[in-house]
Amino acid sequence: MDDQRFDRFARIVAAPRTRRQTIAALGAALSAALFGAGRKQSVQAGALCAITCPANVTTSNDINQCGAVVNYAAPVTIGTCGTVTCTPASGSFFPTGTTTITCTESTVQAQCSFTITVNDTQPPSITCPADITVESPDPATVNYTVPTGSDNCPAVTVVCSPPSGSTFAIGQTAVSCTATDTAQNTATCSFNVTVAPPSSTPTETATETPTEGPTETATEPGNPTATEIPATEVPATEAPATVVPPAPTTAPVVELPNTGAGGGGSEDKLLPVAIAGAGVALLARLGLRRTPNRE
Repeated sequence: MDDQRFDRFARIVAAPRTRRQTIAALGAALSAALFGAGRKQSVQAGALCAITCPANVTTSNDINQCGAVVNYAAPVTIGTCGTVTCTPASGSFFPTGTTTITCTESTVQAQCSFTITVNDTQPPSITCPADITVESPDPATVNYTVPTGSDNCPAVTVVCSPPSGSTFAIGQTAVSCTATDTAQNTATCSFNVTVAPPSSTPTETATETPTEGPTETATEPGNPTATEIPATEVPATEAPATVVPPAPTTAPVVELPNTGAGGGGSEDKLLPVAIAGAGVALLARLGLRRTPNRE
């Protein structure tokens, strides 16, 4: 310590002051003597100031926020001080990570500083897709939609195992997905991938149509067994009726004139004619026409 600094120190200590003022003066004198102009403090007669900042602050983020609102204590002043201003101010929103607070006194520009650290302690969120089932006779390659994660702070990564596009064996395989944020907080979810053999097509079974009525089996000696199938009744189609005019029941007797040739009486001559008339009547009943003789 040079003579000039020693004389200044002696004058400050020797001045009549209260106990608090003496302690502050000693601190200021020592600071001025040891650090000189490197400290933003001044020692003036009747105007001495020293400030002390609070301890460093560590806290967690506010829910769903990438930071927190932090209130901190004001610095402690010693001596005759003006207004002390801290930046950022108490009650400000501090992002995750570490922020340095600087406090400055207005009269002698005395300063102090401390830090506020906000830790991200909130885990991300993640939602897995529904279970997946594929049909394959062999292990199959399965592509699925990788879930996305969300967080109070950006930049979330999602990793699934087995990854999408892997070959899955026949049966059920659990897929686990993990979301990780920048603070290394994690969240997990899972779903199942099932590879099942193809479903067999049901075989069609022939159904016999039951026949109406019991089946009669007739067995005759020397004859193979025959199954009698009931005849299917086909409705008869009525043919249009043919109207036949009624024939006279008694054929007319035609008397032929007597030519006088031959013998015999008139009765003998009329008998063949009567028989011929009866034949004509019979043919008329049977619906047959008699074709007239053409000479």
